[in-house]
Amino acid sequence: MVSTSLFDVGDEVILLIEAASSIYGIGNGNGMPEVILEKSKNVAFERLAIGLEGGVRNGREFRIFENMDSTIYERRWTQHDVLYREVLGQFEREGQQVPFPAAKEVLDHLVERLDDVYQGMVDLAGWPNLYSLSILYRALLDHYVLILYITDKTGRDGSDATAEAYKKHLFISEFLMEHLKEMKMEDLLNRVENDSEFLDYLVKKFPIMEGFDKGNQKELSAGAGQFREAHMVEYLTKSFEDRGLVELARTMAWMLPEYGRTFPFVHGGAYAGVQWRNMREQGKVDAEMGNKLWLGLTMVGVCKEHCLMLCGVDESFPELLGEFQKLRNVETGP
Repeated sequence: MVSTSLFDVGDEVILLIEAASSIYGIGNGNGMPEVILEKSKNVAFERLAIGLEGGVRNGREFRIFENMDSTIYERRWTQHDVLYREVLGQFEREGQQVPFPAAKEVLDHLVERLDDVYQGMVDLAGWPNLYSLSILYRALLDHYVLILYITDKTGRDGSDATAEAYKKHLFISEFLMEHLKEMKMEDLLNRVENDSEFLDYLVKKFPIMEGFDKGNQKELSAGAGQFREAHMVEYLTKSFEDRGLVELARTMAWMLPEYGRTFPFVHGGAYAGVQWRNMREQGKVDAEMGNKLWLGLTMVGVCKEHCLMLCGVDESFPELLGEFQKLRNVETGP
């Protein structure tokens, strides 16, 4: 089962496709109780009448919501999360075995952080603060690709190796980077002509690291390197292409220019300043925020749905997947 949600961007139509559990071919075959589905349908929600109008982004047309109201996105995000927590909670209460426990641990934490990022975006839209929202949107892109990478690679490899690499190699690599920068700070303040030897610095500060050598550094680099943005996007694009999910592959490849558009906002780039000023002067701040909240809502939802599929909630998932998608489609009433 494959479902699509359309995002019109100029002459292109970017299809965000969420493949159902057939992508992974895993699961314990136990369906979720019907009561969960009924409960999600009965959550009180007002009907939303939202008009659409044309907008422009980087010279290309796209569809956005008229009279953007951030509460629309927050409500749908909250209702989607209610169903997600109910399904996951029921799965755990029944004592179902999780196929990949390390992946579930990592993904649970990432989803929690992803929710915090999206909550921040919604809050900033109420100010309105497009610049800060754009910075958080970039963080959301990073989390989105990372979660899809871990779920897809774990499912295809049939092991927790990717999640273990995230927990160990990436963690230690980031820890070492912090202390490498600290060493460079001390060299700078002490006006050291030649850079200090990092391994010597590390062992002196952390004696437990005695024996850590350049071979270990290379191992860490190899393990952590797979989590580079470009690598993950390339992997996912090829993975979806290999399974005939051409439009989903195109969507993943679209992440590369989207990274480029958002990078200047994070780092105070001149290009970000021009974009920000132009949107303010042309009265397009609400339109751009609405577009980012719309995309963000979809990305958060897709991540949670993929996490459920990886847990093995698949027998009745095609029906549940449709309910999830309705909840994050702000064009329709719940």
